[in-house]
Amino acid sequence: MISKTKDIFKQCISNKVVQYIASRYFVYFIQFVNSLFIALYLGPFYLGVWGFINLVLQYFLQINFGIAHSFNALISIKKNDTEYVIKAFNTSLALLFILAMGVVICFTGSYFQGNTIGEEFGFSKYIWPVCILAVMNYFIVLFSNLFRVFNKLREIAFAQSIFPILTIFCLIIGRGENLLNYLVAANCLGFLFSLFLFVLKSPIPLGLKVNRSILKSIIHKGLPLFIYNSAFYFIIISTRSVISSYYKVDEFGYFTFSYSMANIIQLLFESFSFLIFPKVINRLASKASQDAINLLDKIRNDFMTIAYLLVFIAIPLFPVFLNFFPEYKGSEYSFGLNVLTIALYTNSFGFSALLIAKNKEKPLGMIAATCLSVNIIIAWLLAIHRVEYQTIIISTIISYFLYLILVTYIGQKTILHFNGWGRLLKVSFPVSFLIPYLISAVLILLKANGMLLLIPFCVFMFMNLNRVRNIFYTLLAIIKNPNFINI
Repeated sequence: MISKTKDIFKQCISNKVVQYIASRYFVYFIQFVNSLFIALYLGPFYLGVWGFINLVLQYFLQINFGIAHSFNALISIKKNDTEYVIKAFNTSLALLFILAMGVVICFTGSYFQGNTIGEEFGFSKYIWPVCILAVMNYFIVLFSNLFRVFNKLREIAFAQSIFPILTIFCLIIGRGENLLNYLVAANCLGFLFSLFLFVLKSPIPLGLKVNRSILKSIIHKGLPLFIYNSAFYFIIISTRSVISSYYKVDEFGYFTFSYSMANIIQLLFESFSFLIFPKVINRLASKASQDAINLLDKIRNDFMTIAYLLVFIAIPLFPVFLNFFPEYKGSEYSFGLNVLTIALYTNSFGFSALLIAKNKEKPLGMIAATCLSVNIIIAWLLAIHRVEYQTIIISTIISYFLYLILVTYIGQKTILHFNGWGRLLKVSFPVSFLIPYLISAVLILLKANGMLLLIPFCVFMFMNLNRVRNIFYTLLAIIKNPNFINI
């Protein structure tokens, strides 16, 4: 027994996938602790300013014209053709340089015309650092996709870890506005180090030579992917924008705190999806319908089970954390709704990859754009009727649910004939997930606390014991065989 345990431990240490995921979870723990101290040392007002800076960065990160996303999708299907990967990367790199020049011109024009965006947040002071961050972000995303293809995970882990580590030093020496300035500078420094490492360790020769046929493929695939990714991620961004526009800076600070805490949970399972997403596309593109259905069910069951388990653990634990941060006591309600939003987002995992693999980016983009419009309208209506700022996130829950139903419907039609709305609801939101989700939503809306918040977790475990047990066996398989993740 002891010998078997030692063997498993050795396999863990030598397994690249386990190393990467373990490093990510360690960094997320640091990031979580950092977020707590950032909130404490900035206070609600400056945390609101920090949240607005990150919101602007998110806008520019999504306005990417699908270049990096298109590159990712193309090489996921032709990942074994090194020459093609080189041509695709260098073509994408050239396009990003053009995009970067456009961003610089945009910021320059805004600066000289008298920037009024985020005036109440004092954003004009940070306009140039944000411009630099926006530009570097484009290249870091592209390089990360390249390094993932060649399984060079250590460099990716460094790029994802450097800012949380630099943040520790900022927290030691800074408070209030000074800390805010240090955080912006550390972000710039972290991005610069990451880019330098990517260029230095690049697995392929770098250049700006454009291949015309690949350029057409990137544009053909990239624009629909851009519409999809931008519209989808703008759903939550637009919600944050409404709160920043209609509510006080400190209220936006409370929301930023709860959103940051909830986002840690999303980062935990995104580290795994980052590795598996291109492999899912590759396999779904080539599998027959029934094989694709089986693969999709397996991936979604494991992914959703982990996500919901984390969510139902986090909700009752969050009030305990707030005892150490009395300044943010009012964010408990907001946190609960935020994590339920994230849980709903995971339900659609797999179907978006399926549609991309089957070249269905256009309907995917139309679905995301429709849901974005719904979100903006509902959020705006709630805001002008002056509901509590925490309640605005309900618009995103509704939009994500609509997205889930539509993407599941198109996904089912793609791999098999539509079997009715009952089957669709069962696939998109299994009853064993739906019941504890609804119980949790009711308890949060009623602002319940204490032991009552443990009820959804208990119900979830009772209804999904076999799923949770299967997760354990899947993790054990990954430890024993690093190629298991190649599905």
